[in-house]
Amino acid sequence: MSEGQTLSRQVRIEELASDYQKISQSLQESGLVAGQADELLGQSLQAVCVQCGLALSGSELYQLARSSEPNALPLASPKLQRVKQGYCGREGCNSFYYEIRLPLGSDVDWTGILESIASRDSDGASKGVPGESASVRSQTALGHKKRKVLLFAGLAFVVILLALKYMMSTGGLPGFQQEQKFQIDPNSIPSHRR
Repeated sequence: MSEGQTLSRQVRIEELASDYQKISQSLQESGLVAGQADELLGQSLQAVCVQCGLALSGSELYQLARSSEPNALPLASPKLQRVKQGYCGREGCNSFYYEIRLPLGSDVDWTGILESIASRDSDGASKGVPGESASVRSQTALGHKKRKVLLFAGLAFVVILLALKYMMSTGGLPGFQQEQKFQIDPNSIPSHRR
């Protein structure tokens, strides 16, 4: 698929599976049966990371979308496992967005399908009804927040342990010890007190 012949939509990684399902549903509403819609998407749909350029095929997006269903087989591909967790499929890439690409010039009105999906998304957002992608987004944000809190707590614990070890070996922390105002000359103490 060349760049000039595609129609695209940028989405967060967590929304890839739900957007695939929305596109498939729109194709079914236009008259295709579920199997035909998934076959068409497997051949024509592509999602590309906006940062590293890693491409996911339509069939990989199908596997990703079906992985959340009950009794679904676990994802065998490490790339798809990373995407399901909200990360780019390429290890080391820190992008949060993929671009869904659809071919222009086919018998399918991809423009109309993407517009209907965008209008559904904006209708759900304006009514305050959380969609699937919003719940996934909030779960991922909560997971990132939990990780940050745990990392901070771990670092604080390590700093406290190091401070305690230093205090035990030196008798105090620098800056928190009282300075001695004078020192006693050992020769000034009478010998019977020594």
